Amino acid sequence: MINHVKSTGYYSLDLLRRVVNRVNRFVNNLSPISADPMKSDSEASFYSNTVDAINLDPKLFQKFRRIYNYREILEHMTYNQGMIYLRKIRADNPGFKLETYFPHLNDSIGSPRIFKFEGFKCSPTTIRYLSVALDIKSTFPEGDIKDIVEIGAGYGGQSSILQDLLRIEKYVIYDLPNVQELIGNYLDSLGKMGCIEFREIEDGLETAFDLAISNYAFSELPKLIQEIYLKTVLSKSKSGYMIMNSGLSDYTGRSEGKLSLANIRKYLPNSVVVQEKPLTSRDNYILLWGKNLNLTNHEVINV
Repeated sequence: MINHVKSTGYYSLDLLRRVVNRVNRFVNNLSPISADPMKSDSEASFYSNTVDAINLDPKLFQKFRRIYNYREILEHMTYNQGMIYLRKIRADNPGFKLETYFPHLNDSIGSPRIFKFEGFKCSPTTIRYLSVALDIKSTFPEGDIKDIVEIGAGYGGQSSILQDLLRIEKYVIYDLPNVQELIGNYLDSLGKMGCIEFREIEDGLETAFDLAISNYAFSELPKLIQEIYLKTVLSKSKSGYMIMNSGLSDYTGRSEGKLSLANIRKYLPNSVVVQEKPLTSRDNYILLWGKNLNLTNHEVINV
């Protein structure tokens, strides 16, 4: 799998990004903020300050997906990566009509970089969100998911597309307060705030959800915060889909200060580890749990 990813031509970009991230983490480790065990990798960087600036300036909001400091965290997908996700969507969902789904409303907000793909134009990030959403829809039994909790929701792009594909009655988002403000502005602009509820980890609410998801965000949290989410949210959820970049291996250095996969699975004893496809970093994998999982499109990793 790794050799296949290298052959696609973007693995070298991922290597460069890892080098940049290592430098950023080194610089951040010199400042008091990064020593706080309650802060995630993103919060202890330029990301949070950039979100504050976007929230304060409507002109920045109009183009926030192009702002470098923000783009490098959440909007860095390339054309080649978009094509790889596009091929995955076509292979796993032969009946899905991409040409009628795109262009998507998601790309009308924030002025993302748009590329011409096979018969339509869109952001490669939106293609990736669609790929994840379709994967979620096929993995879990139809009709079982009415409420979702997402840990670390970016700007709300994944939520927007999941609302297209599933009949969601409640969608709870845990994130930093300033990020929640940005998500609220984004989803409100799309007319998709009706089912959204914001919570913070300090709320201390234990709630059972049909599905818990996280695109890398949970795996980037400090160990202490991960344990809180596992106890109060994840272990209470009936099913889960979390794309992870720490805990299993440590080629990129992201596992330092994070829970190991073995410790995570103590809270989620019936979870299944599957390969991330496409594999965008050597440390990545997907953690699934729930009843009647459909693993047809997944490659199980025995760990």
